[in-house]
Amino acid sequence: MRYQVVTWNVVASDWISHEAQWYEDNLITKISPGSIVLFHDTLYQTFGDEFNEDRKTVFEGLDKLLCQLSSTYSFVTVPALLNCGRPERRLWTKKSDVNWLNSLKQKIGTPRRYD
Repeated sequence: MRYQVVTWNVVASDWISHEAQWYEDNLITKISPGSIVLFHDTLYQTFGDEFNEDRKTVFEGLDKLLCQLSSTYSFVTVPALLNCGRPERRLWTKKSDVNWLNSLKQKIGTPRRYD
């Protein structure tokens, strides 16, 4: 199907409930030129008590982050980013940590869906 696979190098952890300042502080230390940050546009499953159903603090933290970095960085779409330089191509799969997966399975149980 000739899809281009694009992955990310920064995870926002936007599924976990935190104050807006936490998101800003967490991301500011990880972002560098060319970073692709993973945010979820919606969340379908819960992962325990710390799951972030209310996205308000995520958006507040993101807004603060964009304001703080706007004098240093330009924020562009992935197609525009790929036109700025040569993409880095490397193996992007990773062998899972079985212990972590088992602990996650115990935390999650049967995921809940929102339809």
